[in-house]
Amino acid sequence: MNSFKCKVLLIGLLLTLAIAVPVLAQTLKDADDGTTLAQVIIFGRHSIRSSTVDPSILAQFSANPYPVFVGVPKGYLTPHGQQAAGLLGSYFHDYLLHEGLLTGSAPADLSRSYFHANSIQPSNITAAKFGEGLIPGATIPVHSYQLGTPDPVFDPVAANVVTVDPDRAVTEVLEIYGNGAALASAYSGELSLIRSVLYPTGTQPTFPRNK
Repeated sequence: MNSFKCKVLLIGLLLTLAIAVPVLAQTLKDADDGTTLAQVIIFGRHSIRSSTVDPSILAQFSANPYPVFVGVPKGYLTPHGQQAAGLLGSYFHDYLLHEGLLTGSAPADLSRSYFHANSIQPSNITAAKFGEGLIPGATIPVHSYQLGTPDPVFDPVAANVVTVDPDRAVTEVLEIYGNGAALASAYSGELSLIRSVLYPTGTQPTFPRNK
């Protein structure tokens, strides 16, 4: 039995911005602490995508016009989104190469890696672009269901492997959050952040508050 301790990193990633200039991965000085980094599991969402609804609808809720991504279908990854995913993959490439989990040989590193994505375009392309940055020179095999087919891992309800009782769901939500005021209080930090982005200092919502 191996005597070393396995350290597993669970990393949640939410990509929101594209970085114009790559930033080298930061690593700590080597130290013999009796542990070995043996595996990294990365859970992530898709990178920057276009809106899934018409920009004119979103414009009702923003002080400034919502951007239109010319040539990008609704909900698809933007060119900056693809770039951001690749840059993030490059960051992990540098870090994991330093830690010894990558060898620098594309065939060897690809044989020890696995990429799985939800069956929607932005998730598939994000995984592929991330993988290209992580393992330069490799063609990344992204494992997923056919686009448009619900994946039971990511969407068990739509895939019909889990059923939800609407009445019970409402009851349990009310038990946790109470009325709408309690829900707003629970997510006050997140709502405040969104509000600061949508409405810069000195601006107010443009849509009628009674709707």
